[in-house]
Amino acid sequence: MASTAKSPSRPVRTIQSVDRAIAIVQALSREPSGLKLSALAGRVGLAAQTVQGLVRTLQAHGWVEQGRRGEAYAMGPALHALASQWSRGLDRAQAAAPLLKDLSSRIGEYVLLAEFRARRLVPLVEVAPQRELTVSPTVETAGRLHTLATARVLLAHADAAEQKAVVATMGFEPAGPNAITDRKAFLRQLALTRKRGYALCLDESSEGCAAMAVPARDSQGAVVAALGIAVPRVRFAKRRRAQLLAELGSTVRGIAAVWRC
Repeated sequence: MASTAKSPSRPVRTIQSVDRAIAIVQALSREPSGLKLSALAGRVGLAAQTVQGLVRTLQAHGWVEQGRRGEAYAMGPALHALASQWSRGLDRAQAAAPLLKDLSSRIGEYVLLAEFRARRLVPLVEVAPQRELTVSPTVETAGRLHTLATARVLLAHADAAEQKAVVATMGFEPAGPNAITDRKAFLRQLALTRKRGYALCLDESSEGCAAMAVPARDSQGAVVAALGIAVPRVRFAKRRRAQLLAELGSTVRGIAAVWRC
């Protein structure tokens, strides 16, 4: 009988300078009052000259700060901002989860609340119904972003530079029979999505699958997430599309209300 044991995973190749910069940030995270250069160099096991070059780069990006020359280095405001953003994402997910569960229960379909982080689509809340013939798209697959209604909504409302950067990385891999395979055509769809206020995908992620999504806004009116559903085409007649869009609109208004609290 053949062995079912898994072979050891191959080690991940990393970049030395990035590893060292991360080690510096981790060392400073354990010292709220900061560390002077010599102490920091000793903590990470590097020459002071090497550490000085790295912390200058980290300073330029706001990840490390220093009061005056010769004083201790400490974690910078950029890291605090990133931590706050991550924490807000968790808070948003917890606040919105009951509303998504209610929506999925009412319509009997898969529901997703997602956001972009580091130019990747990240699920905040997913709810799958307990019924036969359901659709649950693979959100994490970067090569299929062009087929996802939630990604389309977020890109449609992103600033021009962010939109351009993300679209430039998309390979438009073949998926469903109606999947967009041309960048210019995709950009036209983004413009249409922004104009009409929702995204609609029919047989794009796979044959027989439909998806619809609307923007979710924070208290300042900025689009920070997208609320979407995935539905088998057999349950997506034109009459029901209007009903589902109304359900999405009602739910996203409820999400905005709880996010303001």
